Amino acid sequence: MTTIILALLAAASIAAGAYLYDQLGRTKESLAGSERRGGAEQLTIDRLTRQQKDLQQQLQAAQAEAKNPTVGIWNDCGGSCAIQPGSYRVGTIPDTFTYHLKLTSDVSVDAYFLTVEEYARFYNCPSYIRPSAGQNRIAACAGAWALNGQVPGDRFASGNAVNFDFHLAEGCASYLVVMFPSAAGETADLHPDVSVSYQPAAAPTGECAQG
Repeated sequence: MTTIILALLAAASIAAGAYLYDQLGRTKESLAGSERRGGAEQLTIDRLTRQQKDLQQQLQAAQAEAKNPTVGIWNDCGGSCAIQPGSYRVGTIPDTFTYHLKLTSDVSVDAYFLTVEEYARFYNCPSYIRPSAGQNRIAACAGAWALNGQVPGDRFASGNAVNFDFHLAEGCASYLVVMFPSAAGETADLHPDVSVSYQPAAAPTGECAQG
């Protein structure tokens, strides 16, 4: 009799263990499914968050561009943009704009930003103005004569790969840019990519701030 009872208890124990094992397996599967669903939901949330951040950045960039648009104003000469020895190119600087002077050349080019009055002096440069050794005489007329030998760093750029921002016209309608080969006897083959950005100053700038 005792043997039968023990056998029945053993069978019941085995059955209970099997049931609990089955329930544990089902619970693990349920938890794994929940984790998978939760992981997928989290991935979706992360993806949407990244998209929202990207859209916000694009919107901010578009708003900034609408507020301060940039417009290309010179990237073609209708032919060659070469500047021959003894010659120069001159262009006006629109006021309330930042002027982005960007160009490449096969030789070094000087760019001077002059006021209208300084350009008049430059244009009427007397013959006795002489350049230093190897210098283009036009450079002497711009620096030594028109600017009286005082060339501010924010009004001059030079090189065969120029990328220079001029800010003094943001609050002043009084500037031009004059460009020519740096060295005497050279021809500069220019490739310009000049643009301006609307950036009106809160107060007069440059020459206009002098009273």
